Amino acid sequence: MLTGCGKATTDKDIVVISATDVLALRDRLKESPKAVELIDPRPAARFEEGHIPGAKNINLPAVPPDAKLDRAMQDFEMLVVYGENPASPSARAMTKRLISVGYPDVRFMAGGLEEWREKGGEIVTGH
Repeated sequence: MLTGCGKATTDKDIVVISATDVLALRDRLKESPKAVELIDPRPAARFEEGHIPGAKNINLPAVPPDAKLDRAMQDFEMLVVYGENPASPSARAMTKRLISVGYPDVRFMAGGLEEWREKGGEIVTGH
């Protein structure tokens, strides 16, 4: 038995959101800029090669298991994490980490950038 760790966050705790739903949420940003925060946990070089406009590049080590909630991230109604594709372990791990440290509405865009592109979502380069 582990002590002091609380309930472990598992894949069963992850709420998946589609790229189509994220595209619709982005439309809400015009009315409510704090509707959704997009988080891309890929390495900085991959992020700079192409990411969803407005996404923040936050790597897993930047959010340790005992992290306190970040006031800026708490201001968003929903946090959406995405990676390259459905096999993106860093995105799945970041989703679980954000849930485990206590962010209330975290979603995982499992299809990642692959699905985003397929649905016509815009990609930008740089940081």
